[in-house]
Amino acid sequence: LPLSFAQERLWFLDQLDEGSPVYNIPWAMRLRGDLDKAALQRAVDQLLKRHESLRTGFFTVRQEPAQRIADITSLPICEEQLAVASAAELSQRLTTLTHLPFNLRQPPLLRVHLLATDNREYVLLLVIHHIIADGWSMGVLMHDLADLYAAEAQHKADMQRLEQEKA
Repeated sequence: LPLSFAQERLWFLDQLDEGSPVYNIPWAMRLRGDLDKAALQRAVDQLLKRHESLRTGFFTVRQEPAQRIADITSLPICEEQLAVASAAELSQRLTTLTHLPFNLRQPPLLRVHLLATDNREYVLLLVIHHIIADGWSMGVLMHDLADLYAAEAQHKADMQRLEQEKA
């Protein structure tokens, strides 16, 4: 598939400074309370399936940039325990994760990190390359992820209730 003009510009800039994190878009959210990690993983996987842009990689075909949608069905969430970290250490870790480079030829151009900061407190960090998202689409993705997580968590609760009723 051909690239949009904005994607061509970002692809060209990546060719000049390959792997630069300048166009990484971070989005972090503090989560408090019980977190169903399995439901979160299923929600991330559903998000990946639902949005082709998240599965898109960028290649050169006949010396021209092109994009291809990969057949990726899962994106593992990278989990870390930072229970004893100070606020400054947490901030530094988030900055480090945000600045990890993407290889535009290797989709997905999205990373999901879950940092446990306490027994029932987490920071969810999504980092996405600007070639597949912008500020507006990040809002859409985050809203979609929240809805998918709620649906997955509710489905699990419904299934547990049915199992209890059978017993």
